[in-house]
Amino acid sequence: RAVPSGGEIVGIEDDVQITRGEDAFAIRPIDGKGLGTIAMRDIKCGELILSEKPLIFFREGPTWKDWAQEQFHALPTAAKEALWSLQDERLFQGRKSLPGIVGTNCIGCSGDSFDGVVCGTISRINHSCVPNCEQTWDKALSEERIFASIDIRAGDELSISYVPPFLSRAERSQMLQGSYKFQCACPACSSIDGASNERRARLRELVQETSTSGPDGVRGTKAASEMMSLLGQEGLNTQGYRVQACYHAFQCLLRAGSVEEARSWGEEAASHCILCRGVGHGETLMMQGFARDPQSHPAAPSTDMLPTVAFVLGSSAMVAGAYVFLSR
Repeated sequence: RAVPSGGEIVGIEDDVQITRGEDAFAIRPIDGKGLGTIAMRDIKCGELILSEKPLIFFREGPTWKDWAQEQFHALPTAAKEALWSLQDERLFQGRKSLPGIVGTNCIGCSGDSFDGVVCGTISRINHSCVPNCEQTWDKALSEERIFASIDIRAGDELSISYVPPFLSRAERSQMLQGSYKFQCACPACSSIDGASNERRARLRELVQETSTSGPDGVRGTKAASEMMSLLGQEGLNTQGYRVQACYHAFQCLLRAGSVEEARSWGEEAASHCILCRGVGHGETLMMQGFARDPQSHPAAPSTDMLPTVAFVLGSSAMVAGAYVFLSR
């Protein structure tokens, strides 16, 4: 089994593998949160903290509970125990259920035949509306991966976002209480900054705007620059949204014929992609290829292909959310 440099495999059994950075984190009790993950050393932005094979795959549809049950029965005993130890916020008469565990712990991802996964260790990472980590699905390895989206100090708690980050404080609170039965006390939710809701609402508009592109280079770079600025002001360090912003500017400039300026934005998109996808990830390699040779992109004026942002990345593919809300 291949192990990344400086990492180790900590597996329940051979077919349920967990790869983690050496001594990167530990699962510990946290006041008011149950269990959580604590950084055991300083972790650099872009470092792969954890890579894990899912215990259960989730697929939207009326038969998802039956499919989950089939997968559960096929798991080895130790994996079943690991799954059953996870939180269930949908207790029925005080008892856990498989649909409740899956509904509480399912992480959204963009697979070919599924919509989410449940992982035994990644599920221990708690929520923050200003997370210091982000998750991505590696299709080639069939693994859910956690990257540090900012430098993390030893002793800090690792966190991801369970809800769409661009909702208002009240909307996030309602969603977290309804689905996970807790009130968030992160800096974004505890702040008295009244402008935060306005910034996040504007970010929601910009995320939508940058999911497509046109031939207006000025407008494209303006939207990308504003998005990057607002992400910083809100303390949203998610690198995937920065990839989307830079890639949007790259495409708009390329369609406008500004190849060298487009190259600069493409290089920045690739650098952010490395931080949230890893060096060898398919999206990183593709982004690096476009940065090296912008004319190879279908938006380049010399090509005859129809312009489409989906050729490489859409917002849903670039920024897989850690939020899947399952029907009860």
